[in-house]
This record gives sequence, C-alpha cells and structure tokens, in this order.
Amino acid sequence: MLKITGILLNLIDKSEYKKEDGLVVPTKGKLQLLLDERRANGTITKVLHTISVPDEKLPLYKDKINKVVEVDVGIISKQFSFYGV
Repeated sequence: MLKITGILLNLIDKSEYKKEDGLVVPTKGKLQLLLDERRANGTITKVLHTISVPDEKLPLYKDKINKVVEVDVGIISKQFSFYGV
C-alpha cells in the first residue's frame, strides 16, 4: 500500500446516476488533492488528483478542507491513477 500527501481541496460526496437503460448505479465519494510532483529535471509541479475512497472513510476528511492530508492508496494502470483504500 502507498500513501500520498497533499492539500485537500474538495470532497465529492457519493451519489447515484442513471444509465440509459434505467439502471441506477451508485458512485463512491472522492477526494481532490493537490500534490507536488517532481519532474525529471528536478522542478516541482502542482497536480490535482481525484481519488475515490471507501464510503466509511469519507467522513474522516470532512473537516480537513485546505489542510495537508495523507491518504492510503493503490495504483491502477501503467500511467497511474490513485484510488483510496
């Protein structure tokens, strides 16, 4: 498991959406974190990541907007995407 650290900019609550066939699909809550990423030449850039988290962990972040937080994550794909664990 990995941990990432960044500034929590936004919380996106879990919701539902309806597919074209009428099936209602739930979505996970998400965190939007602003991270510092070091480039190959040593410069640092700011990158926004939207990370889905388990429903039971979303309340842990409600009072941490604009603060530095640490999130347990896993990686999906060759070019990575984070997901909360």
